[in-house]
Amino acid sequence: MERQAFVFGAAMMTRERDFKLKVYPMLTMAILFPLIMMVNASPHHLMQGLSSSHWYLSIYFLGLVIPSAVVMMQSSQYYKAAWIYQTTPLPSSALLHKGVLKACLGRLILPVYLVETVIFIAIFGPGIWMNLIVAYAATWLLAVIAVLAAPQNLPFSVPYQMAQQRQTYLFFLFGALSLGFAAIQYAASLVPFGLYGYFVVLVIVTAWSWRKVFGIPASVQ
Repeated sequence: MERQAFVFGAAMMTRERDFKLKVYPMLTMAILFPLIMMVNASPHHLMQGLSSSHWYLSIYFLGLVIPSAVVMMQSSQYYKAAWIYQTTPLPSSALLHKGVLKACLGRLILPVYLVETVIFIAIFGPGIWMNLIVAYAATWLLAVIAVLAAPQNLPFSVPYQMAQQRQTYLFFLFGALSLGFAAIQYAASLVPFGLYGYFVVLVIVTAWSWRKVFGIPASVQ
């Protein structure tokens, strides 16, 4: 069931015109905005000034895309076809949500993260690799928080007008959360082996959160 939901979610993301018009520009800005801020911070000695800084934590701008993507994945121009959820024997809506969310993380967030990883390693050097891994792990926790904060609708089951109602609130909420995660990661990096310890804690909390949210079957209504 989860695998079918993943394939379904990935296919819908490529077919939904409104989804691409609203989410893809945000993915582009998640790459460009940190670079623009870096250039403005060190306009004359870009590489020298940045290589010893912590601007690689600006990769957390990617966290701002997650709630919008999660909300938009509840919407569709073909939302009237959601009646199929009622006629198809789906044992659990939790598995449906989980598969679609993994499609979002794997097909949308991961490619952008990999592009940013290449750019940041070119700027800051390979020594930041652990910071980038920790930041990506944090996106999985942010994703499950987005599911809890977003309206509780089945994937691709409501019109796009409904999806836009809470996006402003979620944008500011996840702006604060992303800043908080970046601050915690920075603090952890100041402690010997602190980054590794934080990564372990983050993985444990994330795994527990995913199991808690998606591990309990919920019938499709």
